[in-house]
Amino acid sequence: MHLKGCGLGRLQLSLLSLSCDQASVIRNLLHAQLRSGQVQLHSVQHISVVMAKGYWISTGTIHTPLAMVPYISRLTEWLPTVGAKFLVRDVQCDVREGTPGSLNVIIEFPSLQSAVSAYESTDYQSLIELRTPHSDLTLSISEELTA
Repeated sequence: MHLKGCGLGRLQLSLLSLSCDQASVIRNLLHAQLRSGQVQLHSVQHISVVMAKGYWISTGTIHTPLAMVPYISRLTEWLPTVGAKFLVRDVQCDVREGTPGSLNVIIEFPSLQSAVSAYESTDYQSLIELRTPHSDLTLSISEELTA
């Protein structure tokens, strides 16, 4: 974040690359100051908030494909309810380095926080129980690169 004085009691605020939490804190602070009269808004040329998306990235091996059908079915139904969608679902990916297994999955969420919340939800935790006996997977949660 960069703050710069512009003379005549005005302040220019440039927010280049903020996390969702940082943007929320600044937005709430500015709203509070506007309501209290501490800050006056003279002109606004452009305000936009772009939230960095969150991703589940999973690689691994499925040992019993037919036993994974209930997990995949319920996951596919559940993802839209948390604003998520599959970007990649490849069960026979072309692995060039390492031994991650032949499965690659990337799921996109509206934000990093929504990806974390979805993973920690009781709904998804119950889905994990359907998956783990039939697969060896890694799952990491990452944030989109915005700068």
